[in-house]
Amino acid sequence: MEGFWLEDLLKNVARDASIVLALGDLIDPIHTHAEDQHDDEEDAHEDDEGHEHDDDEDHEHDDDEENGHDDDEDEHADDEESGHDDDEDEHADEDDDHADEEEGHAHVHGPENPHFWFDPIRVKVAINAIATRFSKLDPANANVYFTNAAAYHEQLDELHHWTEHEVSAVAPERRLLVTSHDSYRYFAERYGFEVIGVILGVTTDVEASAEHLAELVELIREHDVPAVFGETITSERLAQSLANETGAKLVRLYSDSLGADGSGADSYLGMVRENVKLVVEALR
Repeated sequence: MEGFWLEDLLKNVARDASIVLALGDLIDPIHTHAEDQHDDEEDAHEDDEGHEHDDDEDHEHDDDEENGHDDDEDEHADDEESGHDDDEDEHADEDDDHADEEEGHAHVHGPENPHFWFDPIRVKVAINAIATRFSKLDPANANVYFTNAAAYHEQLDELHHWTEHEVSAVAPERRLLVTSHDSYRYFAERYGFEVIGVILGVTTDVEASAEHLAELVELIREHDVPAVFGETITSERLAQSLANETGAKLVRLYSDSLGADGSGADSYLGMVRENVKLVVEALR
């Protein structure tokens, strides 16, 4: 989720790879929509290149008809004498640039949605992996780690069943989420909700276009969505604007951090419970 600085941090402090545990690989991650958006951008880019290529070919063909093929034959002779080194170098540079773009895109967006902690069942998988890794690094206390993991599993199961009961108060046709960024896919998948609109993607370092916001306004009105769900840790200017324009209520949820002491959301279990209460109250 924090691709730029976190990767550097891990490289600097984790000399021993065994102490780094990538939980996202283990929990059946949900793929983000940023990848699809990137594909669309590539398709548009290819279409543009195709049109430009066609225009260039038409223009060059007209020139050939007017001027004959003498220039082409001379140029071909030059190519035969000089070889294709320049073309190969140019293509190599283009490949390097494209690779850099692909790598940069992967770091910014990532192929998978990282917010798996909104699904307690996936969190149980993560807890098992953590306990197992701790026991390997500290075998003398392995029993402590597994005992604590088992106890936390019971709390997660209780949280899961409580959430199922709470969300049952929301009619299936009203379980529609419009969110400020794409944090709640795992919650939606687990508990029968649908994320029908997102202002931003997984990351918050890009600005939503006016066209996209207009589409969200129409979506909210079409489905009579009563609430737009924002976050407690970010500016909600855009979410508030959507709420104001559609008559929906802005509800701010906890996403990437816990609440302050005494807020009820100052632990993981408490944070999930507070979010569930807010969602149910807004939609039922």
